Amino acid sequence: MKKHIFLALLLCLGLGACEEYLDVNEDPNRNATTTPDNLLPAILANLNYNLYEASDLTSYIVQYLTTSSGATTRDRWTFHKQLRFGLWRRHYFDVGSNVHHLIESANHEEANNYLGVAKVVGVLSTGMTTDFFGDMPYTEAFTGNVSPAYDPQEVIYQGILKELDEAVAHLEQSGPNDFPMTEEADFVYSGDVNKWKNFAYALKARYLLHLSKRENHYAEILELTDKALRGTADWVDPELVYEENTTDNWLKNPFGPSRARPSWAETANYLHLSVPTEFFINAMIHNGYIDPRLPLIMTPSEDGKYRYGIPTNGIAPLKLEDFPSLYDGYYTKDHSPIPYMLESEVWFIEAEAAFQSGKTDRAFQAYENGIRVHMKKLGVDEAAIGEYLQQDFIAVDANELTLSHIMMQKYIAGYLSPETWVDLRRHDYSEEVYPGLELPEFIDDDLEGKWIRRFPYDPQTEYIYNLPEIERLGAQAPNFTTTRVWWDK
Repeated sequence: MKKHIFLALLLCLGLGACEEYLDVNEDPNRNATTTPDNLLPAILANLNYNLYEASDLTSYIVQYLTTSSGATTRDRWTFHKQLRFGLWRRHYFDVGSNVHHLIESANHEEANNYLGVAKVVGVLSTGMTTDFFGDMPYTEAFTGNVSPAYDPQEVIYQGILKELDEAVAHLEQSGPNDFPMTEEADFVYSGDVNKWKNFAYALKARYLLHLSKRENHYAEILELTDKALRGTADWVDPELVYEENTTDNWLKNPFGPSRARPSWAETANYLHLSVPTEFFINAMIHNGYIDPRLPLIMTPSEDGKYRYGIPTNGIAPLKLEDFPSLYDGYYTKDHSPIPYMLESEVWFIEAEAAFQSGKTDRAFQAYENGIRVHMKKLGVDEAAIGEYLQQDFIAVDANELTLSHIMMQKYIAGYLSPETWVDLRRHDYSEEVYPGLELPEFIDDDLEGKWIRRFPYDPQTEYIYNLPEIERLGAQAPNFTTTRVWWDK
């Protein structure tokens, strides 16, 4: 891993951060014939940090966490006052630009394996970026135009769904004559194109489900989850696992207690100043019964309590030591993995699509499978899993299953995942779907008492290079973050 991440650091510095904004004109000082195995590690490493930052910001919006003061940007959603947005910059400078180079290199080598992987990873980055910001440069991105037009999100979604189909086609055409993809180049699947294909199917199911307010794709979603979960290759979670016992910040999970910041652009986590929320703890504890995953996610206070905070209210007069420690849980060790997508999410996607299609038996089985595989992922033993599945708030008949059952379990399994924010927006932060969820009391006055729906564009690039587009979209308005993105309407 150390070799991988170190190479990634060199590549992201050499190929991404020093380019002009979205400008990929030929640089005479750059090797134009770099092979794809030298590009992929940089993309995967930088994608991980994008996922971390997305998780770090959204976990306070969806009420997994709240800070002890209750007054930070994370708590009160004062994002329009920030000077930069790393999510935007990292997609265009570090991930998307290098994916563009990887596709060029893979085409030169006629490497279908790298072409397929490049498109899958590129879609994950593009999809997450548009889900957070809305309209953005897509068709004119990476063309050398420093002020590219913003495409409507509908066009972007059409593009990424097409790219996933192309990715699968490339992966299916992959063969022994492809440029070698070893574990040194691909530290997610070690070059196993069938596992990448499963991930592509699941990712397409995720993005089709995002369109549930506008279009019914449930039949296709069920076909895709079937291929991903029951295909010729076993599903393996795509994730990057960090190293134990290292002093190198590039080899540590940024959510860990070291609060690793491998580059100047990273924002250190706030877990040392944060506590779980009332909503999250109530989802994990029912009438005194503690979800067996909870002690694997966080450590109770010294008196064995799982106390919680109220978002934006702070924790006074209590102190941080009165609350659970958020470090050294399954997701928050220095060497914890950062998943791109969990098997449990794919099962819950299937459960929701089957439920909405009236396929109650399939919905219930997928719902139960999602719970089971997530518990196994975290290390819950079989006896505890069986006991949990018999609890009255879980063990309903198939015809008594509700959307709330599915989405609350997906919420629990998605702890620290940025995908949870998409789900809450798709379901309009509904208390019927998410019982007990309430709008925080002291959010930014500019939001006029409304839930946040998107992030503002990065001031340090968009207000310089694309001000006409910012003005056209009305993105300078203090309450722009309450405006719904296309699929949310």
